[in-house]
Amino acid sequence: FKSWEIFTKNQLHERAIHFIVSDFVCRAIISGAGAIFSLLPQVLILNLLLSVLEQSGYSSRIAFMFDRFFSLLDLSGKSIIPMLLCCGCTVPGLTATRTIESKKQREATIFLAPFMPCGAKMAVFGFFAYSLFDGKAYIATSMYIISIICIVIFGLILKKLKLLGKQTCTFVLEMPTYKFPNVFEIFIVIKEKCKEFLLKVGSIVFILSIIIWILENFGINGYVNGDIEKSFLFFIGNSIKFIFYPLGFSSWQSSISIICGMFAKEGIVETLHMLSSTPRSLFKTGYSAYAFMSFILLSPPCMASLITAKRELKNNKRFLFMIVFQFVCAYIVATIINLFGILIACNINLLLFTIVAIIIIMTLFFIIKTKYRRI
Repeated sequence: FKSWEIFTKNQLHERAIHFIVSDFVCRAIISGAGAIFSLLPQVLILNLLLSVLEQSGYSSRIAFMFDRFFSLLDLSGKSIIPMLLCCGCTVPGLTATRTIESKKQREATIFLAPFMPCGAKMAVFGFFAYSLFDGKAYIATSMYIISIICIVIFGLILKKLKLLGKQTCTFVLEMPTYKFPNVFEIFIVIKEKCKEFLLKVGSIVFILSIIIWILENFGINGYVNGDIEKSFLFFIGNSIKFIFYPLGFSSWQSSISIICGMFAKEGIVETLHMLSSTPRSLFKTGYSAYAFMSFILLSPPCMASLITAKRELKNNKRFLFMIVFQFVCAYIVATIINLFGILIACNINLLLFTIVAIIIIMTLFFIIKTKYRRI
């Protein structure tokens, strides 16, 4: 009888190990690799379009055309080039700020350029538009509009507060001739960008999926056997979720996905897939989901981009201030979007009254400020 009992325990033990290993391979390794390759087409298309602009000689003319607009923010027309590059990846966008001669303009561009939605962020927005907003294309497209508006507003704030000082220089830029893009050179650029994406970003996402699986399946008492409320992941997410109450998403899954997004924004989709079969249930309303997207858009970029920003700023205080500045901007915008949704859900008349009151207050403030200047 004892030998039969030992044999049964050994069989159960082997089955448990077999289940754990198969779950690890399927959910951590295969799912992590699948998330990487699913983002590759979007990275390829973005780099293709940016390479065509650069090869044709049109990117320099874009900088010239935007110089007058960016001068209102005490920036140079050359700032548009890093911002366009940030649409593909933030790392080369921040590196491109070296072409800006003025130190203050270069620092301000580093502060504001990460607000542009990179390829990794657009993958997250595309996932949300498909799974939470029934495939409405304008949801993901609106992120570009929000990023441009925030660059203007927070750029003016940086200018008014004189946090980075004021330093202007003459705008000088060589205008290359128009030419038809070289297909072979574009192919080489796309090849290098995709290779860099798979090696740099892909490795981070892959390792991140393994770490999430371990934290999800193990706790203080060891293997949790599917009871995720006993895992380390639940403890971490449940401890910090109160920070995001004003933003409308207070689930521990969304909190964990934001932490994972600090390493690589692509990891947000993978984390939500692993922690919830229905991401729609993690958000109370569509406005809270949209606030989550806005927070991802404006919050500090991935770890690789932060390392690049620190290297370009060459000042630890400026670097820490950049992180705080971007986090505060993201928090404010996401909170406003969530409050806007709450007002609509409660009472449309209250929303209209609030908008009218804000317009009246801003008008009175402008009139008083104008009269004060005349006096």
